[in-house]
Amino acid sequence: MANLKEAVKGFEFGGMIKGFILGCLALLIIIVLAANILPPPPPAPAPKAKTTTSAPVKAPASAPASAPASAPASAPAPDASPAVTPASAPISEHEPPSPVIESPAASPAVNSIVPVASSSSPNPKKGFVAGNGDPTGAAKISALNAGWYYTWGAIPFTPPPPGIKFTPMFWNVNKVPNAAQVLVTMKTLDVAGQENILLAYNEPDGTNASAQANMTVGQAVQWWPQLVATGRRLGSPVMYGSTTQAPKTPNPNNTPAPDGVSGIVGLDISNTGTPNVVNLDPTNIWLDNFLVQISVQNPKRFPDFICIHWYGPPKTESFTNYLTAVNAKYHLPIWVTEYSCADWTATCCPTKNTTLPGIDWSYPTASNLGTNSTAQFMKNTVQWMNSQPFVERFSWKERFLLVPPGSSEQGDSQMSPSNPDFMGQSALFMSYKHFPTALPPLTDLGQLYASL
Repeated sequence: MANLKEAVKGFEFGGMIKGFILGCLALLIIIVLAANILPPPPPAPAPKAKTTTSAPVKAPASAPASAPASAPASAPAPDASPAVTPASAPISEHEPPSPVIESPAASPAVNSIVPVASSSSPNPKKGFVAGNGDPTGAAKISALNAGWYYTWGAIPFTPPPPGIKFTPMFWNVNKVPNAAQVLVTMKTLDVAGQENILLAYNEPDGTNASAQANMTVGQAVQWWPQLVATGRRLGSPVMYGSTTQAPKTPNPNNTPAPDGVSGIVGLDISNTGTPNVVNLDPTNIWLDNFLVQISVQNPKRFPDFICIHWYGPPKTESFTNYLTAVNAKYHLPIWVTEYSCADWTATCCPTKNTTLPGIDWSYPTASNLGTNSTAQFMKNTVQWMNSQPFVERFSWKERFLLVPPGSSEQGDSQMSPSNPDFMGQSALFMSYKHFPTALPPLTDLGQLYASL
């Protein structure tokens, strides 16, 4: 009996082994058939590439651009901080005078510092302005990773900075040699890399003959048809004073007064079929008087965008509120062709400002960029302008570098009670005095601008 049970168990075990083997063979046959008959599975979808914008978005001239999310909907005017240079303060020199150059033996032979911008491609909104006589101007534009530049004139640098757009300017009718011929040649784009744009008069409302365009409204209006005849996209004359607030004293360049006009004027300044009616104050504001007077010309052509300058304390809201107010007034895109920080109360050396608590006027360095007021103002305003469709272009204005007494830094001069630091903290490059023909090293603030 025991032998019979053992035999049965052996039989059952052998049957299980055979069944297992047959099952494995059947499964293998099914897998092979499926691999040759069924279609392969579809490939996994590739991740979508992020969309980038290669050029600034232009706000339509026919309708108001939306106000920035961070600004009140009513677009307040600038606060009490001066948005531009006060009449009693030193004027802004547009092309720095030639500094006293030391003998070659006392100057470094070459610039050993090669500035490198952190971003891989230039910011299309970010620009730079340098006088055409600056032998290092083209190198500075490249070092700052700018997307465009101008020279306060009609001629670009030779050779030009590679791959960077040049925007010509007609600075002043009386100070441009052969002005009429210059405008005739601008009817053709015969300069490589030149944009089909023309910036108009530079601070014509400023009355300092050596620093601003210094033109009456009548002179500007007389020449405007020749700017129109170039066929280019036109920027407005750029103001030395505010475009949203009347000056405390009448501007002697705001002449002649428009015939039969007093008070606020409603005017359609659109160049398209869609109306753009704005409220202007020609009695007090040079640009408004200019717009009223060119409205009767034939052909009638208004600026396509508004150009502004801004020099004041490093208060981001003061700057952004002013730009918002200008856009809300004219309903046109904005170019900030010059801006930087100015301490008009300076008596000597960078310090914590006592009249404007919380503002640090000290020189920006790598160790204090995170707290320095000028550096933070630059970073915040650039980021804000990059985010605003109605801001098409901007350009930080270069300044000479002054150094505190006893400093070993290579500045152009030392600060003193008779040589105060009004704007030296805004300098982007080291000394011209020590680097007359070689590219000066970027300051730490300049390296910040290059990275934005």
